[in-house]
Amino acid sequence: EEEKDEVLELHKDLMMLYPGVEVVGGRGDILETATLTVGDGDTLQIGGVSLSVMSVPCHTPGSVCFVLHPADGSPTCCFAGSTVSVAGCGGLKKGSPQQMVSALLEKIGSLP
Repeated sequence: EEEKDEVLELHKDLMMLYPGVEVVGGRGDILETATLTVGDGDTLQIGGVSLSVMSVPCHTPGSVCFVLHPADGSPTCCFAGSTVSVAGCGGLKKGSPQQMVSALLEKIGSLP
């Protein structure tokens, strides 16, 4: 709960510093600062960059990864947030070990 409060305060600070900034949250999470909610298969356009949304409900019910498939043939990039870290998988806040395995092997593991 303390971690959530810190995240919400950070969002509020950023929203004050950058009026109109979008705060993106995954469907399934109740994030009071989210101005846009996304889920599996959605696409975000940021400038000339297109990101696809991959639902990975393991850290929280609405956890998502953002996947960049560069048009120039560069390697695919996955912004995994709290699902994957340098030291391994993220924590299971509200998810199950089975959901984490599915996210890592079936979802993220299937990326080129």
